[in-house]
Amino acid sequence: MERKANEAAAAAAYEEFEPFCRWQRKEDHDILEIHLQEFKREQLKVQISNYGILKISGERTTSDASRKTRFYKEVPVPSTKYDTPAIRAKFVSGCLYITLPKWKNSAPDIVKTRHPKWSKPLKELQNWPPKMNQRHHQLILRSKQ
Repeated sequence: MERKANEAAAAAAYEEFEPFCRWQRKEDHDILEIHLQEFKREQLKVQISNYGILKISGERTTSDASRKTRFYKEVPVPSTKYDTPAIRAKFVSGCLYITLPKWKNSAPDIVKTRHPKWSKPLKELQNWPPKMNQRHHQLILRSKQ
């Protein structure tokens, strides 16, 4: 019983809020601007998951030190549109700027990419499935009988 009371007190000590956010859309990149006036850089965390979710969070003690204020925001980042390994964050004068570079052709150029185990370009896989010649087709028909 005492444990539940302590957990409830800890939850009440936090004040959740939603920070003001604004998108700046550019031709080659987008910028997510998040206004966090009373936060310091050390109080913020920016991560991207393997599933393409940008997770932004922050926690700080209020000026009277009686409570803590925090926020948590998730933003989907499609890997077909953005170069996720090149995403960068910068905190300047109470604003967090997250730069999301776009792919040149709005999607990665898979055709020119090579797999380390394959010696042929993936471009050949675009013609999949291969067209069957007459003999191959006949062999398949015989196996079904």
